Amino acid sequence: MMKKTNDLIIVSSFIICICSISAFLLFSPSKEVSETENRPLEVAPQLSLTGVLAGDFSDGVEAYATDQFPARDAWIKSYLRWQIMSGQTFIHDYYLADDWVFPRPFTEVDEAAISFATEQMEELVEYTANEAIELFFFSLPDRRYMIDMSFPKRVQNNVLQRDKNTFLPKLRTVGIRAVDIGEEWQETYETNNFRPYYYRTDHHWNVDGALLAYESIHETLRDESTTFQKDAFDPSAFDKHCLTDKEFLGSYNRQLYGYVDATDEPLCYYLPSEAAIDDWDVYQHEIAEGNELSFSDIFGVAEQKDEKQIAYDELFMSDYDELHILNETGEGKALILKDSYANPLIPLMANNFAQTTIYDVRHNEGRDLRAFIETHDFSTVIFLYSNGRTLDYLYDWTLD
Repeated sequence: MMKKTNDLIIVSSFIICICSISAFLLFSPSKEVSETENRPLEVAPQLSLTGVLAGDFSDGVEAYATDQFPARDAWIKSYLRWQIMSGQTFIHDYYLADDWVFPRPFTEVDEAAISFATEQMEELVEYTANEAIELFFFSLPDRRYMIDMSFPKRVQNNVLQRDKNTFLPKLRTVGIRAVDIGEEWQETYETNNFRPYYYRTDHHWNVDGALLAYESIHETLRDESTTFQKDAFDPSAFDKHCLTDKEFLGSYNRQLYGYVDATDEPLCYYLPSEAAIDDWDVYQHEIAEGNELSFSDIFGVAEQKDEKQIAYDELFMSDYDELHILNETGEGKALILKDSYANPLIPLMANNFAQTTIYDVRHNEGRDLRAFIETHDFSTVIFLYSNGRTLDYLYDWTLD
């Protein structure tokens, strides 16, 4: 009798659990986006005979139930806490140390990517030289090797410095003015502690690191560019704007479901003090009627958002395929090829040129960069790439 009662309790509990979850999925509104994972969530699949027979419906139900499971984020966070408490070295491929989050280190240099990038840059050097276009390459110091991090002995260390130290000399060999800003920092400042210039929970630098790098960019262009006619770098020429009612959700912390407390991460950006930014003309895609934007539409959109948590691209700028900023007080036409490390620098760079065009190779697959340069008659081409790792797709611009 007792056994039957226990079996009944177990079966009843199981049925109640299944029915409760099913009722939750059926009647609760679905979440469309996971803010922490930065991706759309699965929605309930449409029931159809074709889908049932093909198996698509059952697959859709499984994916939907996984994404919309009751208290899904809380369960995942609990599992993360258990992994940390049980002494796991890497949590979702991330290592936690003193409230800093570090990614699993790279252990190999991609020689093929370096060779491809060097060949592409050599062709671009030849083309720009023939067209009398200035070319500068600024190697922006990536967080992964500027922060001194000793992983446990059982973990193979990063090879990031070896990647950079292989690639930059090759660029200089083919005639490129390649400025290693991280190396300049290490030679100029009497410190090995560059942590104040980077986010603890994100793979990017913060605005103080970006401004420190901009000083090197500004002075290099001032000394060596014939079209950059500006006074010496003056930090007082920039105003620091900070958000106090938001919280930062870093790219690494996002993968950890916001596990690390990031309330002290700085949410600030710099703007040129005397720039009439509201008068700048901004165009997404080509310079044409219908493509107009205001600068506040592309930079610092976090101030316009109701959400409390904001990401790096909302504090500064997202990655666009093509943007043009026209500034009547500037001189020359500059093309900036960039990755996301350059996003805090955009208003500082745009303050110098009559036209600043931002071009992200990652979002222009299949376009010929040389044809793009010819169309716009640029006087200067500037690379702003972080040097964490040489990625071949950042140099795939289909030159002949």
